[in-house]
Amino acid sequence: MIDNAPAQVLTFSLGEDLFAIDVLRVQEIRGFTDVTPVPSAPVYVKGIMNLRGTVIPVMDLRLRFGMPARPYDKLTLVVVVNAAGKLVGVVVDAVSAVMAVPPDSLSAPPEMTGDARATVDAVARLKDRLALLLNLEAVVGTALAVSAPASAAGAD
Repeated sequence: MIDNAPAQVLTFSLGEDLFAIDVLRVQEIRGFTDVTPVPSAPVYVKGIMNLRGTVIPVMDLRLRFGMPARPYDKLTLVVVVNAAGKLVGVVVDAVSAVMAVPPDSLSAPPEMTGDARATVDAVARLKDRLALLLNLEAVVGTALAVSAPASAAGAD
């Protein structure tokens, strides 16, 4: 059993791969809208966006995980999450479902090296698929470092 395992997760896809995050960390899910680029940001930090007067960084999880880029379409969504007490938008291919996760369906991640080890908290066995339960702080850490003004008056 994994310590501090969430009772429910939001599952989403990047290509054929399934990922999950604690549903209590999700603030909202919205369609992708244009963002304002930030100079010198990592390629996976798409920019910043105005979320009802608060400027938040937006990152593309495909690029963050070294997957090939793909054009955004009507299924592309931004999941706004709370990581380390700050809001961050993460771009995903599609949201799948909110699912209950029985503690006995979680396993420690397999031995991995480097960044992969830090970004995965657990592996969830969900019906006939495996989902990687992400460590949000490790995944979005660089995006949190992107500085943005405290408010976005007039920016959208």
